Amino acid sequence: MSVIWQPVTQTARKEHPCSWCGEAIAKGEEYWRWVWEDRGELVAVKVHLDCRDAWQRDGAEFAEPSEARRGMTMDETAIYETTHPTCEECEREFHAPEATYCNVPYLCPDCARAMKAREKREAEDAD
Repeated sequence: MSVIWQPVTQTARKEHPCSWCGEAIAKGEEYWRWVWEDRGELVAVKVHLDCRDAWQRDGAEFAEPSEARRGMTMDETAIYETTHPTCEECEREFHAPEATYCNVPYLCPDCARAMKAREKREAEDAD
């Protein structure tokens, strides 16, 4: 891999996907861009400014889009995703500092309360 164009800060004239987080770089937003050559192919890299900072903190050579969260290193992303699971009922992300990966369903507090109320009604109906 060799850099062809040195990194520069540019303003997006149209929407682009970020090469670090995969989220959109909005039209009019400043971003960091450079071009490198890999086995004869030119590759343009475009990243949000906060993703550039994360990329530099991470020391990563490259990450596939959507592997990291915006502005976070790969390690920060892993920690965030462990403590912010997605509710299996409503599909919202929620904060659960005690969460760990295991074989139990993740439910946000609202869905957990609704499930307990539903189970209580079903138990009362069964009696």
